[in-house]
Amino acid sequence: MADIACEKALTKIGNGFILTTILAQRVKELRQGAKPLVETTSEIPIEIALQEISAGKVTYKLPEYQND
Repeated sequence: MADIACEKALTKIGNGFILTTILAQRVKELRQGAKPLVETTSEIPIEIALQEISAGKVTYKLPEYQND
């Protein structure tokens, strides 16, 4: 299950480093008591986070840098 969800999440994000960063942050939030954004039977935070990313419920925005 995790392999399929990981592939879907990577396809959704498009960059392994960004996926890892987002995944780590979301797992931390789930472990601190955040409610899952998708319906799931899993109780494993990393699986839940992968499902959320695959479903498009967790997104990111790169910071904008100014050239001074």
